[in-house]
Amino acid sequence: MVARRAFSLIELVIVVVILGVIAAIAVPRMGSAAETAKANRLVGDLRTLQEAADRYTAEHWGKNPGVDTAGSPVSAATLVGRLTGTSDEDGTVAGDGIYGPYLRTWPSNAVNGKSRVIVGTAIASPSTYGWRFNPQTGSFTASAVGGPTVEVTGSFSGAAQVDTAGGVRNLNELGSIGGG
Repeated sequence: MVARRAFSLIELVIVVVILGVIAAIAVPRMGSAAETAKANRLVGDLRTLQEAADRYTAEHWGKNPGVDTAGSPVSAATLVGRLTGTSDEDGTVAGDGIYGPYLRTWPSNAVNGKSRVIVGTAIASPSTYGWRFNPQTGSFTASAVGGPTVEVTGSFSGAAQVDTAGGVRNLNELGSIGGG
């Protein structure tokens, strides 16, 4: 008779323990990778919005998309229309406008899932709004409380730096945190 060689119970337990240790190391890394991906998408969308606003401002003689001809803040619908549609030299959204569109679609905030925008200097509620446009400075910030936070350093043409301990900073006002 030929003796069969099989794994002992101890050998099987050791293999299961080793697999458990590997899983304990790998699972948290996958979770943080998903959070980092959301944060990177948020930074990319914030850059895209800021670039669109900057292009609009350049083509409309220095007037940013968040103000009317008198310099007063416009509605959120007007802001979105100016960046996703075409407009004339005065910023009037028209199907046959000669300027724009600057965005194909309006992005949703990768952290809180909201695509609504508020125009003004008040802090945007992350449970209601995804974005805030400050008509005084012509810059965007993202509402990101309740999710991973991102810090953008440098201008929008520079490199982004993800910092999971900071707040969401817009691309032009490096000294103010807009994560509220």
